[in-house]
Amino acid sequence: MECPICQTEIDNKTDLSCKHSFCNSCIREWSKNCKTCPICRKIFSASEIIKIDPEELKKAIIESCTAYIVHSSQNSGFSFFGYHGSRGIKKVSRLMELLKNDASSDLFTIKEFLGRFFRNQIRDTNGHLIGGSINRNKDSYISFLLNSLARREYLIILFDRKNFTDSSGEKASDITIKYHNFRDDPELDHESDYREIREYLSRDLCIIEMQAW
Repeated sequence: MECPICQTEIDNKTDLSCKHSFCNSCIREWSKNCKTCPICRKIFSASEIIKIDPEELKKAIIESCTAYIVHSSQNSGFSFFGYHGSRGIKKVSRLMELLKNDASSDLFTIKEFLGRFFRNQIRDTNGHLIGGSINRNKDSYISFLLNSLARREYLIILFDRKNFTDSSGEKASDITIKYHNFRDDPELDHESDYREIREYLSRDLCIIEMQAW
């Protein structure tokens, strides 16, 4: 099958919702300047062309789990990650164990493990639904894990679209920056990009709602 953009055999085939297919690299390059299908002009979203590597996603979750366990073990009170005692450490350790022992490395399995860990209801240790009107604890360990995933994928989108660096000169894909640090760049449509990646993670990982920063 030939890619309509580069007119060579399709590499890493990507299908848009309109059913037209392209090389993933071609359609991602196209999307930097245009958000409509090159053939039928139907609008598409970033979620249709961004592909998550299951191994990278698993690695990101394990890194978040490790960071939580280290900080929770060292802090008996408030910290950036929040503190939830042995209960929080036990749950996060169990999720990390499941992921490390899994050899399949596919999105379906990761989704299954996350569903088991969250018991199909995304709640913090106070029993409040993440993103719900009652929950305002941005430091709950579940909030931290989910936001870590969202932050990493959001930075990948930014870096892929533009060689973005922060004020210190570090590449955005290599450091942890909170969402508000990007607000002043007029070339990036932050609200729509963040909304799209939330929808993408929600669809593929059964994360029903994530808190903003």
